[in-house]
Amino acid sequence: MTLLAKSLQGSILSISTFLLATISISSFAQQPIGIDVTGKAEVLAVPDKFTANFTLSERAKSADKAKAIVDHKSKLLVKAIASLAIPESAIESARISIQPIYIDNEVLVEQLDVIEKLPGGAYSKVTVKDNARLTNHNNKQVIAKKQLVYQVSRVVTVHLVDIDNYERLLDQATKIGVNKVAPLNMSISNAEALYKQALSAAIINAQEKAQTMAKQLGQILGPITYLKEVSYGVPARMMMSVSSAENFSPHIGKKSISAQVNASFSLIR
Repeated sequence: MTLLAKSLQGSILSISTFLLATISISSFAQQPIGIDVTGKAEVLAVPDKFTANFTLSERAKSADKAKAIVDHKSKLLVKAIASLAIPESAIESARISIQPIYIDNEVLVEQLDVIEKLPGGAYSKVTVKDNARLTNHNNKQVIAKKQLVYQVSRVVTVHLVDIDNYERLLDQATKIGVNKVAPLNMSISNAEALYKQALSAAIINAQEKAQTMAKQLGQILGPITYLKEVSYGVPARMMMSVSSAENFSPHIGKKSISAQVNASFSLIR
Protein backbone atom coordinates (compact mmCIF):
# COMPACT_ATOMS: atom_id res chain seq x y z
CA MET A 1 0.00 0.00 0.00
CA THR A 2 1.37 3.42 -0.94
CA LEU A 3 1.95 6.18 1.53
CA LEU A 4 -0.93 8.19 0.00
CA ALA A 5 -3.37 5.28 0.40
CA LYS A 6 -2.38 4.79 4.03
CA SER A 7 -2.87 8.51 4.67
CA LEU A 8 -6.32 8.53 3.08
CA GLN A 9 -7.39 5.46 5.06
CA GLY A 10 -6.31 7.06 8.33
CA SER A 11 -8.17 10.26 7.47
CA ILE A 12 -11.42 8.39 6.69
CA LEU A 13 -11.17 6.44 9.98
CA SER A 14 -10.64 9.66 11.94
CA ILE A 15 -13.60 11.34 10.25
CA SER A 16 -15.87 8.31 10.93
CA THR A 17 -14.88 8.22 14.59
CA PHE A 18 -15.50 11.98 14.90
CA LEU A 19 -18.95 11.73 13.27
CA LEU A 20 -19.97 8.80 15.50
CA ALA A 21 -18.91 10.65 18.63
CA THR A 22 -20.71 13.80 17.45
CA ILE A 23 -23.94 11.87 16.76
CA SER A 24 -23.78 10.09 20.13
CA ILE A 25 -23.23 13.33 22.02
CA SER A 26 -25.97 15.03 20.03
CA SER A 27 -28.43 12.18 20.73
CA PHE A 28 -27.62 12.25 24.44
CA ALA A 29 -28.04 16.01 24.50
CA GLN A 30 -31.47 15.72 22.87
CA GLN A 31 -32.81 13.34 25.51
CA PRO A 32 -35.12 15.20 27.94
CA ILE A 33 -33.83 15.55 31.47
CA GLY A 34 -36.53 14.58 33.94
CA ILE A 35 -37.86 12.09 36.46
CA ASP A 36 -40.06 9.04 35.80
CA VAL A 37 -42.20 7.83 38.70
CA THR A 38 -45.08 5.48 39.47
CA GLY A 39 -47.93 6.69 41.63
CA LYS A 40 -50.18 4.33 43.59
CA ALA A 41 -53.22 4.74 45.83
CA GLU A 42 -56.15 2.74 47.16
CA VAL A 43 -59.55 3.39 48.72
CA LEU A 44 -61.20 0.91 51.09
CA ALA A 45 -64.94 0.25 50.97
CA VAL A 46 -67.43 -2.26 52.39
CA PRO A 47 -69.58 -4.16 49.85
CA ASP A 48 -73.18 -3.00 49.99
CA LYS A 49 -74.84 -5.02 47.21
CA PHE A 50 -75.49 -8.75 47.44
CA THR A 51 -76.92 -11.28 44.98
CA ALA A 52 -78.20 -14.70 46.08
CA ASN A 53 -79.08 -17.57 43.72
CA PHE A 54 -81.35 -20.45 44.78
CA THR A 55 -81.94 -23.52 42.58
CA LEU A 56 -85.08 -25.64 42.89
CA SER A 57 -85.04 -28.99 41.05
CA GLU A 58 -87.38 -31.95 40.74
CA ARG A 59 -87.45 -35.21 38.75
CA ALA A 60 -90.58 -37.00 37.59
CA LYS A 61 -91.80 -39.30 34.83
CA SER A 62 -93.58 -36.36 33.21
CA ALA A 63 -92.24 -32.84 32.71
CA ASP A 64 -95.60 -31.34 33.77
CA LYS A 65 -95.52 -33.08 37.16
CA ALA A 66 -91.91 -32.04 37.84
CA LYS A 67 -92.65 -28.44 36.81
CA ALA A 68 -95.73 -28.30 39.03
CA ILE A 69 -93.65 -29.26 42.08
CA VAL A 70 -90.92 -26.75 41.21
CA ASP A 71 -93.49 -24.00 40.60
CA HIS A 72 -95.08 -24.67 44.00
CA LYS A 73 -91.73 -24.44 45.81
CA SER A 74 -90.83 -21.33 43.81
CA LYS A 75 -94.02 -19.59 44.95
CA LEU A 76 -93.23 -20.45 48.56
CA LEU A 77 -89.70 -19.08 48.18
CA VAL A 78 -90.86 -15.85 46.54
CA LYS A 79 -93.43 -15.44 49.32
CA ALA A 80 -90.68 -15.89 51.92
CA ILE A 81 -88.55 -13.29 50.14
CA ALA A 82 -91.44 -10.80 50.09
CA SER A 83 -91.98 -11.33 53.83
CA LEU A 84 -88.56 -9.76 54.42
CA ALA A 85 -89.76 -6.49 52.83
CA ILE A 86 -87.66 -7.12 49.72
CA PRO A 87 -89.23 -5.39 46.70
CA GLU A 88 -90.58 -7.46 43.82
CA SER A 89 -88.21 -5.67 41.43
CA ALA A 90 -85.27 -7.31 43.28
CA ILE A 91 -86.50 -10.84 42.49
CA GLU A 92 -85.84 -12.81 39.28
CA SER A 93 -87.43 -16.22 38.73
CA ALA A 94 -87.77 -16.62 34.94
CA ARG A 95 -84.77 -18.94 34.44
CA ILE A 96 -86.18 -22.46 34.05
CA SER A 97 -84.78 -25.55 32.33
CA ILE A 98 -86.29 -28.93 31.40
CA GLN A 99 -83.91 -31.82 30.75
CA PRO A 100 -84.75 -35.42 29.80
CA ILE A 101 -82.61 -37.93 31.72
CA TYR A 102 -82.25 -41.68 31.29
CA ILE A 103 -81.62 -43.48 34.57
CA ASP A 104 -80.98 -47.14 35.34
CA ASN A 105 -83.88 -49.03 36.87
CA GLU A 106 -82.23 -52.22 38.13
CA VAL A 107 -84.12 -55.40 39.00
CA LEU A 108 -82.39 -58.41 40.61
CA VAL A 109 -83.61 -61.80 39.37
CA GLU A 110 -82.50 -65.39 39.90
CA GLN A 111 -82.48 -66.24 36.20
CA LEU A 112 -83.47 -64.60 32.96
CA ASP A 113 -83.45 -67.64 30.64
CA VAL A 114 -86.46 -68.41 28.47
CA ILE A 115 -86.98 -71.94 27.11
CA GLU A 116 -88.40 -71.81 23.59
CA LYS A 117 -89.89 -74.81 21.75
CA LEU A 118 -88.68 -75.09 18.18
CA PRO A 119 -90.43 -76.78 15.22
CA GLY A 120 -89.88 -80.53 15.32
CA GLY A 121 -90.10 -80.76 19.09
CA ALA A 122 -86.63 -79.44 19.95
CA TYR A 123 -86.08 -76.85 22.69
CA SER A 124 -83.80 -73.81 22.78
CA LYS A 125 -82.75 -71.65 25.70
CA VAL A 126 -82.99 -67.92 24.91
CA THR A 127 -81.82 -64.96 27.00
CA VAL A 128 -84.27 -62.10 26.75
CA LYS A 129 -82.58 -58.66 26.81
CA ASP A 130 -85.42 -56.35 25.83
CA ASN A 131 -83.18 -53.24 25.53
CA ALA A 132 -81.67 -54.02 28.93
CA ARG A 133 -78.11 -54.43 30.18
CA LEU A 134 -77.38 -57.80 31.86
CA THR A 135 -74.61 -58.16 34.44
CA ASN A 136 -73.63 -60.74 37.05
CA HIS A 137 -74.25 -59.88 40.71
CA ASN A 138 -73.47 -62.60 43.29
CA ASN A 139 -74.25 -65.33 40.77
CA LYS A 140 -77.56 -63.69 39.96
CA GLN A 141 -78.66 -61.70 36.96
CA VAL A 142 -79.28 -57.96 37.13
CA ILE A 143 -81.45 -56.40 34.46
CA ALA A 144 -80.89 -52.63 34.20
CA LYS A 145 -83.52 -51.01 32.05
CA LYS A 146 -83.25 -47.37 31.04
CA GLN A 147 -86.09 -45.25 32.37
CA LEU A 148 -86.86 -41.79 31.01
CA VAL A 149 -87.50 -39.04 33.55
CA TYR A 150 -87.58 -35.27 33.29
CA GLN A 151 -85.62 -32.89 35.50
CA VAL A 152 -87.05 -29.40 35.86
CA SER A 153 -84.93 -26.69 37.48
CA ARG A 154 -85.66 -23.07 38.26
CA VAL A 155 -83.17 -20.46 39.51
CA VAL A 156 -84.50 -17.73 41.78
CA THR A 157 -82.20 -14.71 42.05
CA VAL A 158 -82.53 -12.11 44.81
CA HIS A 159 -80.73 -8.75 44.97
CA LEU A 160 -80.17 -7.63 48.56
CA VAL A 161 -78.90 -4.52 50.30
CA ASP A 162 -79.11 -5.93 53.84
CA ILE A 163 -76.80 -8.86 54.56
CA ASP A 164 -78.90 -9.85 57.58
CA ASN A 165 -81.81 -10.66 55.25
CA TYR A 166 -79.63 -13.26 53.58
CA GLU A 167 -79.27 -15.25 56.80
CA ARG A 168 -83.04 -15.15 57.36
CA LEU A 169 -83.64 -16.17 53.76
CA LEU A 170 -81.29 -19.14 54.05
CA ASP A 171 -83.34 -20.51 56.92
CA GLN A 172 -86.58 -20.20 54.92
CA ALA A 173 -85.03 -21.72 51.79
CA THR A 174 -83.87 -24.78 53.74
CA LYS A 175 -87.36 -25.39 55.06
CA ILE A 176 -88.91 -25.04 51.60
CA GLY A 177 -86.53 -27.60 50.12
CA VAL A 178 -84.16 -25.60 47.95
CA ASN A 179 -81.73 -27.99 46.23
CA LYS A 180 -78.76 -25.67 45.79
CA VAL A 181 -77.60 -22.32 47.15
CA ALA A 182 -74.78 -20.67 45.22
CA PRO A 183 -72.10 -18.62 47.03
CA LEU A 184 -73.27 -15.08 47.73
CA ASN A 185 -72.08 -12.46 45.23
CA MET A 186 -70.94 -9.16 46.75
CA SER A 187 -70.19 -5.85 45.03
CA ILE A 188 -69.75 -2.14 45.76
CA SER A 189 -72.46 0.14 44.37
CA ASN A 190 -70.32 3.28 43.91
CA ALA A 191 -67.12 1.49 42.84
CA GLU A 192 -66.55 3.77 39.83
CA ALA A 193 -66.68 6.95 41.92
CA LEU A 194 -64.34 5.43 44.50
CA TYR A 195 -61.92 4.43 41.76
CA LYS A 196 -61.76 8.03 40.54
CA GLN A 197 -60.84 9.05 44.08
CA ALA A 198 -58.06 6.48 44.09
CA LEU A 199 -56.89 7.66 40.66
CA SER A 200 -56.64 11.28 41.83
CA ALA A 201 -54.72 10.16 44.90
CA ALA A 202 -52.34 8.12 42.69
CA ILE A 203 -51.51 11.21 40.60
CA ILE A 204 -50.80 13.20 43.77
CA ASN A 205 -48.62 10.34 45.01
CA ALA A 206 -46.61 10.40 41.77
CA GLN A 207 -46.10 14.16 42.05
CA GLU A 208 -44.99 13.92 45.68
CA LYS A 209 -42.48 11.18 44.85
CA ALA A 210 -41.06 13.23 41.97
CA GLN A 211 -40.81 16.29 44.23
CA THR A 212 -38.89 14.28 46.82
CA MET A 213 -36.47 12.96 44.21
CA ALA A 214 -35.88 16.41 42.68
CA LYS A 215 -35.22 17.94 46.10
CA GLN A 216 -32.72 15.21 46.89
CA LEU A 217 -30.89 16.03 43.63
CA GLY A 218 -30.92 19.75 44.36
CA GLN A 219 -33.20 20.40 41.37
CA ILE A 220 -36.49 22.20 40.90
CA LEU A 221 -39.36 20.04 39.69
CA GLY A 222 -40.82 21.23 36.41
CA PRO A 223 -44.20 20.56 34.79
CA ILE A 224 -45.47 17.08 34.02
CA THR A 225 -44.61 15.80 30.53
CA TYR A 226 -46.25 12.35 30.51
CA LEU A 227 -49.10 10.64 32.37
CA LYS A 228 -50.61 7.20 31.81
CA GLU A 229 -53.22 5.18 33.70
CA VAL A 230 -51.69 1.75 34.30
CA SER A 231 -54.33 -0.31 36.09
CA TYR A 232 -58.05 -0.25 36.73
CA GLY A 233 -58.44 -1.62 40.22
CA VAL A 234 -62.20 -1.88 40.78
CA PRO A 235 -62.70 -5.34 42.32
CA ALA A 236 -64.75 -7.91 40.44
CA ARG A 237 -67.74 -9.57 42.05
CA MET A 238 -66.70 -11.26 45.27
CA MET A 239 -68.26 -14.44 46.64
CA MET A 240 -68.97 -15.53 50.20
CA SER A 241 -69.60 -19.17 51.10
CA VAL A 242 -72.98 -20.20 52.44
CA SER A 243 -73.32 -20.46 56.20
CA SER A 244 -76.48 -21.49 58.00
CA ALA A 245 -75.09 -21.80 61.51
CA GLU A 246 -77.51 -20.71 64.22
CA ASN A 247 -76.90 -17.25 65.70
CA PHE A 248 -74.05 -16.62 63.26
CA SER A 249 -73.67 -13.12 61.81
CA PRO A 250 -71.50 -12.85 58.70
CA HIS A 251 -68.74 -10.26 58.78
CA ILE A 252 -68.14 -8.32 55.58
CA GLY A 253 -64.63 -6.90 55.50
CA LYS A 254 -63.47 -3.87 53.55
CA LYS A 255 -62.32 -4.34 49.96
CA SER A 256 -59.56 -2.41 48.22
CA ILE A 257 -60.13 -0.27 45.12
CA SER A 258 -56.70 0.66 43.73
CA ALA A 259 -55.27 2.87 40.99
CA GLN A 260 -51.80 3.22 39.48
CA VAL A 261 -50.25 5.73 37.07
CA ASN A 262 -46.91 6.29 35.37
CA ALA A 263 -45.77 9.90 35.18
CA SER A 264 -42.79 11.90 33.93
CA PHE A 265 -41.76 15.35 35.18
CA SER A 266 -39.19 17.75 33.77
CA LEU A 267 -36.45 19.31 35.86
CA ILE A 268 -35.53 22.97 36.03
CA ARG A 269 -31.84 23.45 36.81
